[in-house]
Amino acid sequence: MEPHRLTATQALSSIKDGSLTVEQYAQSLVSHIQKRDPTVQAWEYFDSEHVLQEAKRLDGVPLQERGELHGLPIAVKDIIYTKGKTTTTEFASTQGGPKTHNPHDPKRTPGGSSSGSAAAVADFQAPIGLGSQTGGSTIRPGSFNGIYSFKPTWNAISREGQKIYSATLDTIGFFARCVEDLELMANLFGLEDDDTPGDGFTVKGAKFAIVKTVVWPEAGPGTKLALETATRLLRNHGAEVEEIDLPAEFDRGPEWHRALLYGEGRVTFLPEHRLAKEKLSPFLAGHVENVNGISRAAQLEAYDGIAALRPKIDKIAKEYAAILTPSVIDEAPVGLESTGSPAFNVMWTALHTPVVNIPGFRGANDMPIGLSLIAPRYQDRRLLMVSKAVGAIFEPEGGWNVPKYVEMLKLNCERKWTSSKLRFLTESWTMAAAHEVTTMLEVDEKDIEIIAMRPQKPIKIVEYRPEWPAMFAEVEKRIRQALGDRAVTIQHVGSTSVPGLAAKDVIDVDLAVADPADEESYVPGLQAAGFVFLFREPTWYQHRFFHLEEPYTNLHVFGSDSSEMVRHRLFRDWLREHEDDRERYAAVKREAAEAAAAAGENVQQYNNRKESGLRDILQRIFEAHGFSNPSA
Repeated sequence: MEPHRLTATQALSSIKDGSLTVEQYAQSLVSHIQKRDPTVQAWEYFDSEHVLQEAKRLDGVPLQERGELHGLPIAVKDIIYTKGKTTTTEFASTQGGPKTHNPHDPKRTPGGSSSGSAAAVADFQAPIGLGSQTGGSTIRPGSFNGIYSFKPTWNAISREGQKIYSATLDTIGFFARCVEDLELMANLFGLEDDDTPGDGFTVKGAKFAIVKTVVWPEAGPGTKLALETATRLLRNHGAEVEEIDLPAEFDRGPEWHRALLYGEGRVTFLPEHRLAKEKLSPFLAGHVENVNGISRAAQLEAYDGIAALRPKIDKIAKEYAAILTPSVIDEAPVGLESTGSPAFNVMWTALHTPVVNIPGFRGANDMPIGLSLIAPRYQDRRLLMVSKAVGAIFEPEGGWNVPKYVEMLKLNCERKWTSSKLRFLTESWTMAAAHEVTTMLEVDEKDIEIIAMRPQKPIKIVEYRPEWPAMFAEVEKRIRQALGDRAVTIQHVGSTSVPGLAAKDVIDVDLAVADPADEESYVPGLQAAGFVFLFREPTWYQHRFFHLEEPYTNLHVFGSDSSEMVRHRLFRDWLREHEDDRERYAAVKREAAEAAAAAGENVQQYNNRKESGLRDILQRIFEAHGFSNPSA
């Protein structure tokens, strides 16, 4: 694996044992940033020459003089006084987005206000990011970008060197691609609990509380499904999960947060207002001018009210391993004008509790969705320990795990997923597995076992339809209801999963099950849900094929370790990010469809006509991901 894709823990281990120099690591990161920055734009200021000079200097430091994080780069939010800066909104406010794009879909926001730090970590431009949270500026971007994010207990970490927005709310936070890296930062900043956590935490036998809060009516379908799935997964792994309602007095939490934010912002931005009011946005200028009419009495009520709730939430949270609650309203919205709503974050920020966003779920547009774990104040280390165990369940089983799955194909990873449903460990995926992805088996028609037939649908390419993601969500829900946890993953693939791509009006779905040959475990359930079993191909990735009439769907069933599914996802994600190949593939499809229709050919013959164009694009994908021995 290329060094820039290493986690912080892995990179430090390689630097310490001498298998990787700091300069080699920096060169890999700089090269990747230069390649990706035109798309993601995570950096406000980045001096590649200085980075490489500093890397050379660090390689010359004697081993006995090196610190624990020697050679580790950290993406730092542009409200902290340092040289390298990642983007943020104006003074880390909630209004307006910076130039940064979500690395998983450049048309969408990465969240904010710690936009650049989160996007850089998600896009492998840095292993760790430094952010801050006044409302939801650490947890929300973590969810939108599919990574871990950690807002520690308020005032557990020094804010010296940060431009303050609200002294009562501001908290330094961290972004990483694994909990081990969050623990590195906790060690660096001296985070300690009164009671040192034990050696480990197991989900089995633990007790979790589901708390939806007063803003639950704002939750979108993606967040609702994520919370429902998380509850099922925790119970499947032996945890006790109960939904609780907080006392009615907590319903004023968002209102009190707003009073604190606007009231303290009135003081914070007074110097800027007096010196250069015209350079401030109307939103921040409005703080100073008190356009929201926050009285001093309202501020006092907010200070006292929220302070009274803090020991009460501590008492409630101490009864559980953690509180599970939404991180976001739904997946990242389209556009950069807004960084999304912090509705599900503000109360926990005001309560000063530690929060960790756990990635692993996805929305209707295949964008990541995370959930938050909450603990009592100053139980940060225990929360990280719980988060590590919960993340080991949510990431591989929650439904959004493509980037991690690709990494599994490329490195003998340090981390281990032990879910029996996925039937693999990351340690078993080596470069040989990557070779399986680049080697495509040919279909042998004599091995296809026909079970039923369906009427031939005209081969017609139509312009992209915005309703396709919602149609997939309907199919996914039907499958979930039919199979429950027997559905390991359900992915929207094929052309209708790529925004902007012309396609046949057919929803293609990949369903992973534990063992496709064990048809009794899933076929009756799918048939009862309206899916028609058309054929099986035991020698071609154990493939089973089903049809649903409304919405018109092709359902492909594979084992969870199928390399064909990986190709489907790599192809989909590549076309989402590369407009040139998206347009090229659309032209190939239209030409193939017209020729097939003129010749009276069937769908398989249409597929054959576009095969060479598809393989050309796959070749570029394999090379871009560094897979060895790509086969055309």
